[in-house]
Amino acid sequence: MKPVSLILATLAVILGVSIDTDFTEAGIAHPPLTIFGVLETNAGDPISSGNLNFTFSEADGDGMALGAASLAPYPDGNTFALSIPLEQAPVSDPETVLEVGRSYIPSASYNGAPVDLSEIGAELTPSGGQVIGPVTLVVAPNTPVLQLSEGVNFGPVLLNTFQDRQFVIRNVGGQTLTGSARFQDGVYFRITVNGAPVNQINLNLAPAQSRTITVRFWPTVLSPTLFDIFRVTSNGGNLDRNVSGSAISITLPPTQPPVESPTPTMDLSPTPTFTPNFDLHPICSPDGQITPNDLLEVLSQIGTGGLQERSLFD
Repeated sequence: MKPVSLILATLAVILGVSIDTDFTEAGIAHPPLTIFGVLETNAGDPISSGNLNFTFSEADGDGMALGAASLAPYPDGNTFALSIPLEQAPVSDPETVLEVGRSYIPSASYNGAPVDLSEIGAELTPSGGQVIGPVTLVVAPNTPVLQLSEGVNFGPVLLNTFQDRQFVIRNVGGQTLTGSARFQDGVYFRITVNGAPVNQINLNLAPAQSRTITVRFWPTVLSPTLFDIFRVTSNGGNLDRNVSGSAISITLPPTQPPVESPTPTMDLSPTPTFTPNFDLHPICSPDGQITPNDLLEVLSQIGTGGLQERSLFD
């Protein structure tokens, strides 16, 4: 028997019309079922690394389909997402594809530990394009689980100087976490211990234990963007964080010579003074009266320096 898609494609050519032939060999493909949200420990710590696996068991049969979720620190705050294909019966692969309209009982495990799916429900009948979320899934992990703080943007830093920031690494699992932390390139960004740069830090964290790692940005070239990846690998998962910054310089204006103002000067040489060469005595006429003519004569003699010690009426 010829595939349905081939028959419809041939019919479309004959009729001169457009027919959607996006079908699988065994059934019609529908938009996938999507489940997303936050996976966290029973202590409320978000989990963004490790293995989160879903099982969808047929409610009226023995079949089951499996799906693996993606774990990551998504920008919207969620930490997991699952997308599983949906097809019209009969499905092409019952172990990886869900059948539209069929009821399933979902279950999940994180690194082998059972996950509480109460926010999803005990039974699920998927439809094309169905989205479930955001939901919170809870697990009591029985393995080490890595948790890492968010990435760092140093912003602008003056050329040939440095700034320090911190990452916090935490074990939110139930067993000891071992691993290491380092930068991918380690040129302008370095891990420091007591102020000294090191290439790598080794980790050994008991459950609920954390460690703060100091990282330093020391730009030696001018650049609007310098970038590296802070990478942690462990037996509780692997996580990467972006680290960035920019290198700037400060240009001072050219130094101007001081403007010299004229220095005020003062002539301190002696100032000529007029010293009269006479002694002034009371002037009076024999009758004791001073007339205007007497005053005029006095003034005239003062101007010529001819006033002598004598009476004007001698």
